Amino acid sequence: MRAVAARALALSRAPGIAVSDAEGQLWSGLANLGSRPGAVGRDRLLSGLHKIRAVPLFTYIVSYGGANHVAQGSHSNFTGFAMTWASNIPTTALPSLTPVLRNELVHKAYRGTFSEVSGVKHVWRNSLELGGREMTVVAVQTER
Repeated sequence: MRAVAARALALSRAPGIAVSDAEGQLWSGLANLGSRPGAVGRDRLLSGLHKIRAVPLFTYIVSYGGANHVAQGSHSNFTGFAMTWASNIPTTALPSLTPVLRNELVHKAYRGTFSEVSGVKHVWRNSLELGGREMTVVAVQTER
């Protein structure tokens, strides 16, 4: 079982493979099962396995001042993870987003609500005012 878990852990770290933090910790724990003093027991790790589910990959399209930026993140839902799209925007991606506006964005990112885009499955939209302009964020569940 340790060999299988070690292989799964290695695969979960491969480029393009998205796993949740909990899943990564589980595979790591299984791979190291019994190999260190005080290691978590196999039964305890396996009992937590039923709590792990596939975590969707979300693609965020951020539009501001005539420019767009795309970010991705794996989360249990799209609403509580504003930092995926708000805090990691490269300075050249949205030229109108000054350092002062970036700071404002970090404070406003969790405000407002995402609304379902009618007629489209697994797509939500949010908008907020930033520096007198509208910033829109579209979240698309791109993997289940």
